[in-house]
Amino acid sequence: MKLARDRFGAILIFVLALSLSGCGDSSLGPDRGSGNTGGNDPGAQPAGPEILMITEDRARFVRLSSADGGNVETARALHVSAVVDGAVGGNLQCGRFLLSIPPGAFEGEGTISMSMPDSTVMVVDLEIDPVGLNDFKKPVKLCLLTEGTRLSTDDIQIYWWDEDYSEWKSLFCDKDLSDDTTVIGASEGLLTDLDHFSRYSGGKAGW
Repeated sequence: MKLARDRFGAILIFVLALSLSGCGDSSLGPDRGSGNTGGNDPGAQPAGPEILMITEDRARFVRLSSADGGNVETARALHVSAVVDGAVGGNLQCGRFLLSIPPGAFEGEGTISMSMPDSTVMVVDLEIDPVGLNDFKKPVKLCLLTEGTRLSTDDIQIYWWDEDYSEWKSLFCDKDLSDDTTVIGASEGLLTDLDHFSRYSGGKAGW
């Protein structure tokens, strides 16, 4: 009887030791800062929405190789920039992303840049120089065009990359552009308001 109790006690201590070793900073625990669902497995897919990819023959949702949308430029990379007077506003387009800056969004002049590492993958980096202007007095509008894709806008969402938490966060989107005249040339797509520039994507809704 005493032997059975001793064995039970030894097993209990062993189980508790395993539980503790699998938490916190142990290599067996999840990598909380990576945004991955697979811990330290290099083959694990990142947590977050599937990103919209549009090529000439079709549109589909894909998983990117890194949680922040991937930083490696391809031969299909796009980059546009323009100097904008904040009192006047202006419009820029990079691939399927349209940007509309209303008059009074910021004071003075700023160089606004739009970059897509791959024009077929709906991820765009928005920047303004000087960076002190990156806090808009009036919302800047970002539109993702879906013309020619046969996709329902109900299936798509615009997300922004939150560097502080290393994750994509969804933004409220207007999915009916018929009454909106602020973004020139936009007839089918999603529209959202921005109070600052960051990295944005068009991804699968409902994530």
